Amino acid sequence: MNINLRPLEEKDLDAIVELEQTSFHKDVWETKETYLKRIVTFASGNIGFFLEQKLVGFMCTELWLKQEEYPLERFNLSHDITQYYNEEGKELYISSFALNPTYKHILRGKEAFKIALAFYKENLSFDSIILMVSEEWKAAINIYLKFNFKEITRIKNYFPNNSDALIMRTNRV
Repeated sequence: MNINLRPLEEKDLDAIVELEQTSFHKDVWETKETYLKRIVTFASGNIGFFLEQKLVGFMCTELWLKQEEYPLERFNLSHDITQYYNEEGKELYISSFALNPTYKHILRGKEAFKIALAFYKENLSFDSIILMVSEEWKAAINIYLKFNFKEITRIKNYFPNNSDALIMRTNRV
C-alpha cells in the first residue's frame, strides 16, 4: 500500500479534526477554523498523508521571519497563522503533526517525518525548522532528536498534567 502526499484542502477539514481527536488529548485539540486558516494562508505548508483516499496523517507548518528567541505566546495552540506567517520567512514552524495510530503498521512517525521534510525541502525555501512538543511525548522527541533538533527553551507547565513544552530547533535541513 502506497502513501500519497498532497497539500491539505478545505474538503479534508473533518478528517483533520477527527484525526487530531484520535491523536491528542482533548486539552490540546485545535479548532477547525485554525486548520482552515492554515490551509488558506499557506497551502503548500500543510500536507496530508493519504492511504488511497483516507487521511492517515498530516503536518501543518508556517513560515516565520527567523528570530533567535520568540515571545512564548507565539507558540499558543490555535493561534492565528496570519499573525506570524511571512512568505519571505526562513524558519519553518511545525505547528501540528499527527498520525492515525491505527495505521502505524503502514506509516510510522519517523518515516512520515522524513517524507514530510523531504517534501518541504523540495517545495519551500527555509534555513531552519522550529517546533514545540510536550516533554511527555517521548516517541516524538526521539524522532526530532534523530533529525538533529535540539531543545532551545521550554515553557513550564504548558500541557495537561503540567508537563513542560519543549521548543526545539534544527539548522540542519
